[in-house]
Amino acid sequence: MSEIKVLTNGRTMPSIGFGLYQLARERTQEVSTKAIEKGWRHFDCARVYRNERELGETLAALPNHVSREELFITTKLDKAGTSTHACKDVRKSIRYLKSDYLDLMLIHSATPGRTNRIDAWKSLCEAYDAGLCKSIGVSNYGVKHLEELKTIEGVSVNVPHVNQIQLHPWLQNRPIVDYCREHGIVIQAFSPLARASRWSDDTIQRISQKHSVTPAQILIKWSLQHGFVPLIKTENESRLSENLLLDTDFYLDAQDMIDIDGLDTPDGACTWNPVECD
Repeated sequence: MSEIKVLTNGRTMPSIGFGLYQLARERTQEVSTKAIEKGWRHFDCARVYRNERELGETLAALPNHVSREELFITTKLDKAGTSTHACKDVRKSIRYLKSDYLDLMLIHSATPGRTNRIDAWKSLCEAYDAGLCKSIGVSNYGVKHLEELKTIEGVSVNVPHVNQIQLHPWLQNRPIVDYCREHGIVIQAFSPLARASRWSDDTIQRISQKHSVTPAQILIKWSLQHGFVPLIKTENESRLSENLLLDTDFYLDAQDMIDIDGLDTPDGACTWNPVECD
């Protein structure tokens, strides 16, 4: 299992990321700095999270042994908006993050509607062509939204490099996953731990006891073995290493994976999941 994912444009992404969703602004610099010290190199943020500036302070004060080029920063447009709005968001995020570029910029969701989605994608392609974004993608896109991108004329990218969706054993979004695999789209998984809401599940408990690891580590490993890029948030310093799986050497066997795969349910979403919006 590789520690990096290679995108269709040849760029590489660390195979596990640290999520900044609902991380308070006053805690962001401290927590992200500690995460870097523990070995995290991929951070996921968004304009709507309102903590890009604080992550930027961390990036501006990196320890000597870590360069900006070693890090991978994902962020997202404030909303799909118009082409002008999207271009403005890209440049503002670059400024807030005290960087010269973004590793990955995503459209945050498909909810603003077809016209806004198309305008935003055209704008992202312009930013990508200008070198402001090393890679571009989408978040919360269903198959019909991904297909829509193919119809946009005059852009350099019609297949996004990444689609970030809610993904865990109880919400496996299999049609989207299958589509992304077929088209070489790397899948970032948000809420991969299902917000700790189902860790008491008998299957998860049994498999975690079998491998002498935590339920969180089982869910992270399941995601990694499926080829997803899980985005994990914690403010607990001891879990910064634990969630990177630095101190464990285990592998889920075929039966483990079958059993966990069997947990998928129609109503398994633990948070926002707008992949079927118009």
